[in-house]
Formats: sequence, C-alpha cells, structure tokens
Amino acid sequence: MQSNCWARYGQKGALIFAPLLVLALLLVFVSVASAQDNNLNCADFSSQAEAQAELDRNPSDPNNLDADDDG
Repeated sequence: MQSNCWARYGQKGALIFAPLLVLALLLVFVSVASAQDNNLNCADFSSQAEAQAELDRNPSDPNNLDADDDG
C-alpha cells in the first residue's frame, strides 16, 4: 500500500517539475543568446564604417566599441 502512495506523489511531482525544468532551460537559452548579441568587437566588422554604423544604431554602446568615448 505504501508504494502506491509514493507512485501517485511521483506523478504529481513530475507534473510540477517538468514545466519548471522547461522554463529554466528556456531562460538559460535566452540569456545565452542575448549575451552573444552584445559581444561585438572591432574584429567582428570588415571596416570601420560598419563598426561606426553599429555604434550609430545603438549609441548606448553595449559592446564598448567606443572605449574612449570620442564617438
């Protein structure tokens, strides 16, 4: 009789745990993807004009393309 009780508890636990696991994995995937988007450096551009266009597109400069703040 005791094993039947644990079996029912395990199924309920799985119903709660599985969606939480999926959510956690999605959060990790999204954070890794967004971190990769913000890791540009000068080597990622074929010219200074391309790097300047990226800086002009996002003047907050999350990639630190303009480290000396001279534009």
